[in-house]
Amino acid sequence: MKITHLIIHELEKEKGITSAKVVLYNDVLDNTDVRIVKLIAELNNRYKYRNENYGIFDKDNPTIFHSSFEKYYKNQNENEFINFTKEAASDLRKRIEDIAPAKGGYLIFARYTLIKDFVAVFIVRNILGLSFKPDSKKLNIDDVEHIDFEHLAMACRISIASFKKKEIRYLSFISKNSDDMSRYFTKWVSSADTETNAEETKKLYDLLQIINLPKDPDTGKKYKREDFLERVYHFVNNTPGKTINLGSLSEKFYGDPKTIIDKVEEEGIIINGEFKAHSAQLKNFIQIQAKADDIELTFPKSLYRSIVRIDPKDKTQIIIKSELLAKEIISSAKN
Repeated sequence: MKITHLIIHELEKEKGITSAKVVLYNDVLDNTDVRIVKLIAELNNRYKYRNENYGIFDKDNPTIFHSSFEKYYKNQNENEFINFTKEAASDLRKRIEDIAPAKGGYLIFARYTLIKDFVAVFIVRNILGLSFKPDSKKLNIDDVEHIDFEHLAMACRISIASFKKKEIRYLSFISKNSDDMSRYFTKWVSSADTETNAEETKKLYDLLQIINLPKDPDTGKKYKREDFLERVYHFVNNTPGKTINLGSLSEKFYGDPKTIIDKVEEEGIIINGEFKAHSAQLKNFIQIQAKADDIELTFPKSLYRSIVRIDPKDKTQIIIKSELLAKEIISSAKN
């Protein structure tokens, strides 16, 4: 990991109070400090395995975060980075100071490279814990505050390469739906969604076509690809609201919530961590659809090679072994 710039500001806001204060700093931290590198590595790792959502800056509703980042991007020097973070942090204070349920935290802004080049902001809070404190005679237990990595409050990352190329989705973010400040977070960043559930479901289908196959718990052997897709179809179809969560899907079939997400990162696939399945696209998991020369075929994948197959001697010939279908075609041709 390479860290280019890093600065931390503090947003002071107690839940239930309609006032807020931001403590701004003028200097970046030492990007070679092993503790700083460990901090960003830990935050990035926590970020990766949360439900990441993608979008772009909403040009119809620009914010200070958006405009300040644009200024930094044009120059990409330390001073502009500091200005960007201070202006964005001050704007967030204004946005939440009159919102009683919202809470503050530490705003960690970082420009770093880990596979890709990112500008990120992580909002974290401290948590009170316990630690052993030895003295000359015995071990005592002492209160200690530490960063609450486990409950990363909110965060966003901007892929610099994707932003430069003006790709469809260069901005990603996570937020806790249960956190009262979450609803203001995406507005502060200025994010607009650009993908539909149909496109997300199609991306999942393409991903499952290339990922290593998991084992069938009933046989102990790896699934066949078509059987795996069918099992995923039934799992999603029986999930309340047909909501697809990549972590839950990975846990179900691989016994590890990270497997599918790691494959997403490895392949550079831009897909939301959670979305609602598109019914028509979901059917592709169990059906083959083909259309050419004004002929359209739709049939379950389980029938491929048994009822519907390609003639091995003539790849242009499709053989469908179905007495009932043959009668339907003959009957329709007579009418």
